[in-house]
Amino acid sequence: MELETVGDCLTLFEAYEDVDMAQGLIIIGNDTINNLVNNLDSYTEEDVLVELTKATLYFSLARSSVELARDAVDRSTGRSPLWLWFRPT
Repeated sequence: MELETVGDCLTLFEAYEDVDMAQGLIIIGNDTINNLVNNLDSYTEEDVLVELTKATLYFSLARSSVELARDAVDRSTGRSPLWLWFRPT
């Protein structure tokens, strides 16, 4: 993708921001699973289900963040508030 306009720069920045958020959510999800595995004896069955549900939520949100990044680049419009204000009508 060759950057030609400020909008292109904002789009690329937003895509990187979304990917960065996805990476962070994956780390949190992995840490949740690792903590569960390492301390399994101290968890009740309900606690295990809660931790697995939390990890699933983190991974699901990470997937959504990656989709937002793809959409921003595919449309080359981004989700920037600046773009929303200055889009053609």
